Amino acid sequence: MEHFLDKKYPDLAGSREVYRAAKKARKRGEKPYKRDELIDSYIRRFGAIFRDPRGFARLKRLIMDEYITRLEDISEGYWALQENIMAKQGRLDDWQNMSDEEKNEFKRKNSKDVLADQSLSLERWVDYLASPDAGYIPDDLKYWVFRSIVKMQEFDKETGEFGKHSKGTVKLFPEINKKALKFIIEAMLNKYAGKKTEFELDIQENERRDFEKFLEKEDFAKLYAWAAVLYSPIPEHLLSITEGEWRKFDQGSDPNELVKTIHEKGTGWCTAGIHKAKAELDEGDFWVYYSKDEEGNATIPRITIRKGGNDIIEVCGVASKQNIDEFMGDVLTKKLDEFPEREKYHKKERHLKELGRLANKQKRGEEFTKDELIFVYEQKERAQYFGNEKDARIEELKNGRKNKIADYCVMYDCAPEQIATKSEEISESAIVYMGNLAPKDANILNNRKNPIVIDGNTSFYGSTSLISLPEGIVFNGNANFEGCSSLTAIPKGAAFNRNAYFFSCTSLAEIPEGTILKENVSFYGCTSLSEIPKSVLKKAEGTVTLPLHLKEKYSKFPNVKFA
Repeated sequence: MEHFLDKKYPDLAGSREVYRAAKKARKRGEKPYKRDELIDSYIRRFGAIFRDPRGFARLKRLIMDEYITRLEDISEGYWALQENIMAKQGRLDDWQNMSDEEKNEFKRKNSKDVLADQSLSLERWVDYLASPDAGYIPDDLKYWVFRSIVKMQEFDKETGEFGKHSKGTVKLFPEINKKALKFIIEAMLNKYAGKKTEFELDIQENERRDFEKFLEKEDFAKLYAWAAVLYSPIPEHLLSITEGEWRKFDQGSDPNELVKTIHEKGTGWCTAGIHKAKAELDEGDFWVYYSKDEEGNATIPRITIRKGGNDIIEVCGVASKQNIDEFMGDVLTKKLDEFPEREKYHKKERHLKELGRLANKQKRGEEFTKDELIFVYEQKERAQYFGNEKDARIEELKNGRKNKIADYCVMYDCAPEQIATKSEEISESAIVYMGNLAPKDANILNNRKNPIVIDGNTSFYGSTSLISLPEGIVFNGNANFEGCSSLTAIPKGAAFNRNAYFFSCTSLAEIPEGTILKENVSFYGCTSLSEIPKSVLKKAEGTVTLPLHLKEKYSKFPNVKFA
């Protein structure tokens, strides 16, 4: 086929590797001078190296050195995510109590497995392209595939795309989907042969148009994502099949036995990498639920339960962000009943089922009740989930609401004029404010008489003029009062439904009975605080940080730490 690479990669003809290939070709008596000829000589050499064992081994080492992330380059965002995961597993104190040297050692050990699996995910592609199985792919298309793959990372089920492989990422390269890859290669060959692509399955007209657009642009990442959905390892029509079986992989057992059942199955689980699987099996037992495939065999991985020692530390599914898919709730609930620590998963199970029920109710166009709206808008608490990140259905439900003002009127039994959407609209009669508050807004709450719900985040950092808050105030977003040195008391009936920070509120002396602390709250530097009701600490659902001078009084509370 005629060259498309020159148009696709304008920098290729003048690159150092093409120059070296042309130099070798001239020594053999060839005379490549035109751009097409230069690229042609390079592609022939590229293909020859892939077929030569010694040359391929050298090339493979160079590829790994060039594209695999190094420990020192791992982004801070990754380590922040690890902190969040440890917090969800109840192990955040372990991290916070580590010395800098211990944290560096933790990072070294943690990165060893994830980077080894990243390397393996790219190595699989390089080995496959050099194997007889990929013999049907012309060398120029192999180059196109390779150059695309090294800029891609694993499939994002929420966006339906492959992310871009950026510097410092520890994410894996895409899994090999041989059916999807073959479909793309055949489509490219047909394009340059003047033929139309034949689709094996019935597809919608808009899907066909998308494919043709991606093919015209020769965008491998888009084409591969499109085909990966079409040839999904877990076909959409099999997701509703819940019949299957649990398999237990014992602590210390051979990780290959686990990996071979989940590799290239589109789960998105890091355990699909052999090194990560070994590390996790060294830590504890591992359960996987497999639903039945089209032949009636239990081969489709759907849920994992992972233990660290005697405790469950992770539950994952195959939905977006490793959440449990909408069909697996009952299967998971039944299995968790077998574990002594299942109590802490009750809320997640309830929320999982509620999300599925409300998603179906919204599809049918049915109205939500007041309690259902409170759940959807996360007014009293965040919706809980099993994955590493928020269940996508939470935002889908919110975004599907057509009249949010009307919804808030139902939730708070009020009229539309009692809902403020801008800070300057907050009157004494306002019941809800649907927005954020900044330091400039502090005086809105000073000396206010009526309660109000602040539905966004509040940041009164350094607002020394803030003296008081109204009784019955509810903060549905994070609330930051750092440096509010004139604030003397938390009012009666106050509820902090997200994180709250009272750093250096040096005049704060009173926290009344009935104060609600839903998530993490810090009173670090509150030098005037001499007492906090024990009932408030007992009901607090997150970690409460108190000043050191209160340690003797409250050290027996498991959710309290001191700074």
